[in-house]
Amino acid sequence: MAELTKIIQAFSPSLTAGLYDVDVVQDVLHHKQSIQKVQKSIQFAVDAARFAINSTDIYSVYPPENTTGQYVHHLPHIVFSRRTLPWERTIDGNVATDTPLPWMAVILLDQEDMKSVNIVQTALQDVIQGDHKDDILRPEIYGHTVNKPLKLMSWEKMEKQKCLSMDLAAEQYRNYMPSYADLPYMSHSKEVYITHKDPNGIGDVQGDVAYFSVLTGNRSVSEDMSYTAVLVSLEGHKEYLNSLGSISQTVRVVVLSHWSFVSHGTTTFETLVKNIHLKEMSVEANGDSYLAKANKHGYFPMPHHMRNGVKTYSWYRGPLTPNAVKIQNADFILYSCSDAAMYFDEATGMMDISLAAAWELGKTLALQNKEFSKAMITWHAHPYENTAPSSDVSMTKTKLIEWLNSTDEFTLQTETKDEVSYKPFADEVTRFLTALARLEGIPLSYMIPDSRYITDTMQVANTLSIFYIDPKWIAALLDGALSIGRFAHTHINQDMYINKIKDIMTKIYGYDFVTGFLLHSRLVSGWRGTEIKVYSDPSSEPLLGLDRIRFERITPDIFFGVFRGGIQQLVITQPYEGLHYGIKNEKDEYKIPIKDKDGKSDIRNSVTFVKAESAQDISDAALLSYKNVLNIHKLAIKLEEKSNALRFTSAEYSFQMIDSPVKAIIPFHLKLES
Repeated sequence: MAELTKIIQAFSPSLTAGLYDVDVVQDVLHHKQSIQKVQKSIQFAVDAARFAINSTDIYSVYPPENTTGQYVHHLPHIVFSRRTLPWERTIDGNVATDTPLPWMAVILLDQEDMKSVNIVQTALQDVIQGDHKDDILRPEIYGHTVNKPLKLMSWEKMEKQKCLSMDLAAEQYRNYMPSYADLPYMSHSKEVYITHKDPNGIGDVQGDVAYFSVLTGNRSVSEDMSYTAVLVSLEGHKEYLNSLGSISQTVRVVVLSHWSFVSHGTTTFETLVKNIHLKEMSVEANGDSYLAKANKHGYFPMPHHMRNGVKTYSWYRGPLTPNAVKIQNADFILYSCSDAAMYFDEATGMMDISLAAAWELGKTLALQNKEFSKAMITWHAHPYENTAPSSDVSMTKTKLIEWLNSTDEFTLQTETKDEVSYKPFADEVTRFLTALARLEGIPLSYMIPDSRYITDTMQVANTLSIFYIDPKWIAALLDGALSIGRFAHTHINQDMYINKIKDIMTKIYGYDFVTGFLLHSRLVSGWRGTEIKVYSDPSSEPLLGLDRIRFERITPDIFFGVFRGGIQQLVITQPYEGLHYGIKNEKDEYKIPIKDKDGKSDIRNSVTFVKAESAQDISDAALLSYKNVLNIHKLAIKLEEKSNALRFTSAEYSFQMIDSPVKAIIPFHLKLES
C-alpha cells in the first residue's frame, strides 16, 4: 500500500477564506536619514466555496449513492477531487491553527430521522444570524456590515442568494454532529498514483500522481436500514460543537451535498469483483442454427427500415467483435455512399449493414464537426499545391500548341500522375479522424447493439466482455467522414484517401491484434477510481503508454479499455483514495486491530470497545453511542496509545481505521489467430 498511496494530515491553503489587511510602508533614506515615509493600508478578500460546492469537486462517496449493499459497521465518507477543500475555510473565521480543522462534516441520518428532516432551498437571510422571531439556532454568520469574524462578503446578497439547508431537532444535533474535539481526525488527504485509473474527473494532478482530500463520518451503519448521508457546513458552529450536551433548540444547518443508500443484503466490492461474469462480445444463443452461428461471430439482427417503407431485419456487427483480425490484413475500400457498403447474405436473404452503418455514422459525425467539414470542403475545392509542375504557364502553353498541331485526340496532358502534387490534409482533419479511430464520440448503441452483449444470461450487469477491434468497421467510419465534399466518386484520388486511412489506423493500432474489454458493473459506478491493471503477459509489467488506446469510463457503469496486442489478464483493485473505515464486531464487542508500519494488523493487538446502552451511558468503554456514533476523540487517544506513534494526527488515525484494499485477478483466454 505504501507504494501506491500516501496518507497526509492536510494540505492547508496558503490563505484561508476571509478578509485580510495589509500595511505597506515605504521609507526613503538619504545618508541613512529618513526623508520621506509613506504608509498605506490595503484590504483584500480571499473567497472559497461556502454555501454550496461544485458537483465536480466531489470525486466519489461511500457507501455508493442509490445502492443497496452490505455496509454494516462501515462509516460513510466523501472524497474530494481537490486536496485543500476541507481546510479552505475555518469554522470561526479566525486564522487556522497548527492543527487543521475541516469546515465541513459528514453526518448520517437514518430513515426515522428523515421523517422529520427536510432538505430545502432557503434564502441566506433565513439561514444566518439576524432578527428572527423563531426559536431556531443558526450558524453564527452575520451580514457584511457587522464587525464580526464570520460575516458575509459584500458580494453575497442575503435576500437573493439561496442555499440548501435543514433543521435538526436538538436531540438529533446532539446525537449526530461531531464534537469540536473530534474534528482534527475527521479529514485527511491522499497522494495516489493514477496510472491505472480513468483520469477523467481527477482535477488535482501532477504527472502520474493525484491528490485527494477525504472527509469521514462518525456514525456506523446498521443492517436493514436506509440512510441519507449529508455533507454539512460547520462554519459558525464552533460554540455549538464545543457544548453539544447543552443544545436544547432546533439548529439550522447549511447542506452542501447529500446522497442516499440502503444497508441490506450481501453485496460488497469483494463479492462484485469475485463474481464478475467473463464473456465474449457476442450474444449467447442456443442450438446450432444459422442465427446461433451469426450471434457467435458478433452479429445481431437489427430492425431495418428501407427507403421504400419496407420494414425488415438486417445483420449488424459493431467495431467490437469476438473474431481476431490483424490490422495489417485488413482491406481498406472506399465507398461512394453507404449503400455501396452493404452486403447481401445469400444464406439468410438478409443484408449486412455493419460497414454501411459505420460509413453513414462517420459522415454524420463529420457534418456535425464544423472545423473538420470546413477543412474537407476547402481541400476538395483546392486539392493541389501551387507548386505543382502543371501550374507552370509556359509549360501549359507549349503542350497546348503541341495538341493543336497534332492529329491525335486527347494527347494533351497538362498533368501527369507523377506531376500531381496534392495539398496535405489540414491538422483538423487528422485530429478528428484520430478521435474517430479511437472510437471517441461513437454512440454506445453502435458499439453495443444489444444489452445482452454486456450482461450475463440472467441479464445481470456484472460482466467483463472481451473483444477484438474490427479494422474494416473503423476504416468504413473514417471513409464516411472523408466523404465530406466529394462531388463524384471519379473525382477523388483513391490512393490519397486510402493512405490517409492506413496512416491513421497504423499510428493508433499498429500492425498486430487489438483487444479490449468492457467492464459493466456496479464496481464502475459505485467505486469510482477502481484500479485496473492490464497485462499481455501475467509475468510482465502492465500495459501502458502506446499500448493503451482507450482507458476510461464511458458511462457511469461501463469502463472501456482498448490495447495493442492481446490482453491476457486483468487485476482489479479497490480504489486507494476511497478505502472505507470498518469496525469489526464480535458478540457485541467492537475491535480495531492495530497495524504496524507495513500495514499488517494483528487482531490480538486491538482497541476494544462496546456500544452504549442508552444516552446516559458515558463509560470509557462505550466509545460507540446507542445511536452508533463513534467518540472519535477518545478512540484516537486509545489508538495512539496502542500504536506507540510518535505523532498521532488524522493521517495516523486514518491509517489505523481503513480496511485493506480488495484485489481480484481475472485471466483471459483470447486466441490470437487471424
